[in-house]
Amino acid sequence: MQRIIDGKVLREAIRVAGYTMAAFAKAIDVHRRTLYSYIEGKKAPSLRRLVRMATLLDLKTDELIVSEARAADTAGG
Repeated sequence: MQRIIDGKVLREAIRVAGYTMAAFAKAIDVHRRTLYSYIEGKKAPSLRRLVRMATLLDLKTDELIVSEARAADTAGG
């Protein structure tokens, strides 16, 4: 699966917003393991959930999405 979410950006935004991982997962209505799967690039959130994440973190959705250039750099791990 191609990485959709920039895990580093998401993790830092959650921290800056003052959420714990558990609290943020609850706020977006997913299990904490699912949130970690988004961060690690193993799963992609739905569009609705992506918008919710960005809203809670006061970001634009494109700030959470990996650009094509960064995706190419990280493709293989």
